[in-house]
Amino acid sequence: MRNTIILLLLSSHLFISCENYFEDKYVSQKEIYAYLEQASKTKPSQNHPSPFREIDFDKVIAYDFEGNYEPYPAVYNNSSQNFVPVVLRQKVLTQKQLDQMLNFLTKPETYGKGTAACFDPRMAIVFFKGDKVICQINICLDCNYLTSTIEIPASSEKMIQIDEDFEYPAKGFSTSGIASIIELAKELNMEYASYFKGEPIE
Repeated sequence: MRNTIILLLLSSHLFISCENYFEDKYVSQKEIYAYLEQASKTKPSQNHPSPFREIDFDKVIAYDFEGNYEPYPAVYNNSSQNFVPVVLRQKVLTQKQLDQMLNFLTKPETYGKGTAACFDPRMAIVFFKGDKVICQINICLDCNYLTSTIEIPASSEKMIQIDEDFEYPAKGFSTSGIASIIELAKELNMEYASYFKGEPIE
């Protein structure tokens, strides 16, 4: 009987410890909005390439998160108007980092390869005006592409030809595109900083 009680106490302790670990692992909604409130501002510019010079924002924050096709294909859920509960870290972009990022995201050279059928993003870039989400970009290097709530024309400029009657956009990142994302992740101390830059999907 005594051994049973001890086992139950140990099991209960382990369960509580595991529960606390998972709670502590992720950034809460409260922490996300507190960070947003004190984050330094960046600004849109007429020098920014299209389509980003057409949107009005004052802060840009990068997020590491454990996304997956279901149920977390994006870091911000437009329906619930909340961030997903699997955000690991957050980092505001400086004006220089923002300018560099917009430069490579809008270059056709950043794209041109194939993509996987899945989408399990690990990094997101979110544009804010005040505390309102204006635009979000979610990135999966394993699946080799991004999704964006604002169309990025450069991502569909190159085509993959199947035959003379059928072709589709080559939205997958090129080798240089992957390198640019890894470099940004290094500057922001995010998970993709240690991503192995293999050959992108054909």
